[in-house]
Amino acid sequence: MVAVLQQDVYYTSDAWATHTKGTDIQGGLDIIYTNDFILISDIFGNIFRSTDNGANFVMIYSNNEGESNISLRFNPTVVGNDVYFLAAKKNAPVLYKASIAQINAATEANKLVPTKVGGTISDYNPQGVYNVVLAVNPNDINKIIVLGVDGYYTNNGGATWAKKMDAYNSPTSGETYVQFVIITRWSS
Repeated sequence: MVAVLQQDVYYTSDAWATHTKGTDIQGGLDIIYTNDFILISDIFGNIFRSTDNGANFVMIYSNNEGESNISLRFNPTVVGNDVYFLAAKKNAPVLYKASIAQINAATEANKLVPTKVGGTISDYNPQGVYNVVLAVNPNDINKIIVLGVDGYYTNNGGATWAKKMDAYNSPTSGETYVQFVIITRWSS
């Protein structure tokens, strides 16, 4: 098991009876576990992979933005053989997917080159790195929800996005008025 506290990664193999401080990752944001690896994203647009249960991490992806406030959020589970993640930045979020094989083959020298999925959400606002959630329906990968300050939905794999949740405008704006949403699991 792995936990990120501030920039320090801790790992354990005995349910936290003991733990060890591992790699430092600045602003670890999101973690995804698979049978093959653990992925952690940071606020600089990087993804780190561990194949030894969190003892060591290697940077396998960089969004190349060179600044903070790029939220990389993973879909909570692998969908088919793909990991989906959202590189969220104000007015320019990009949804990507990468196969398990691509992630396993990526190295620090030969970084992951994911596939861009769909189009851009024109008025998207992640409010820094704080309000970003991604959920891909495991039964229909064309159905995706992306949350920032507002919530967006697509049923065509991201080709077009519709605003469905409105955080700051009036409850009469035409979208569902929400302030905070947590998606833990997509059920069919």
